[in-house]
Amino acid sequence: QEILAQGYSVNDVFADDNLIGLAVGHDGALIYTWDGINSFILKGRLETSYSNAIKINEDIIYIATEDGIEIFIID
Repeated sequence: QEILAQGYSVNDVFADDNLIGLAVGHDGALIYTWDGINSFILKGRLETSYSNAIKINEDIIYIATEDGIEIFIID
């Protein structure tokens, strides 16, 4: 068993291929990748306003926040 986002309140989860995004309220969003075997790797935290929901479409991350939708492009 693996625990993601331990210590955070998770408002939304979205998975796309090997990326997993978690909307974690005042802490923005956490982005994980799946290593293809049995482990998730934290790739980073996106700083946003209070995040309510997250969607990932190819290389674009959409985060619904209290201030509107924030868009990030994955390089």
